[in-house]
Amino acid sequence: MVLVSFFLFNILYSFYITIILDRSLSGFIYFYTVENKSISMDIYNESYFRPFVERRFEDGQQLGFLECDSKTRTCTPTLKNKFIYYVTYPIGKLTGTLKNYDRFKIFMEENN
Repeated sequence: MVLVSFFLFNILYSFYITIILDRSLSGFIYFYTVENKSISMDIYNESYFRPFVERRFEDGQQLGFLECDSKTRTCTPTLKNKFIYYVTYPIGKLTGTLKNYDRFKIFMEENN
């Protein structure tokens, strides 16, 4: 029973975590910092979006995914962020569930 539960949990984790990350601005930010070593905290300049984006950076710091410098307004990935990225990103690519993240990367590259 324990082995079956463990196996089912791993299947659910492998499948659903990639879907959740592909729908999450926080997940996009965290993955992007791993791939590019840092991210500017000024990704959206519209005043309406700023509080929502700022909250994602605050959450990332509190959860231990990002280390942000208020002077340079950039964030870098933590070891925890890198671990989650290297475990879930390949699964997301294999399952084709990272299409929204791919669009986010294009947006970031066009606006940097």
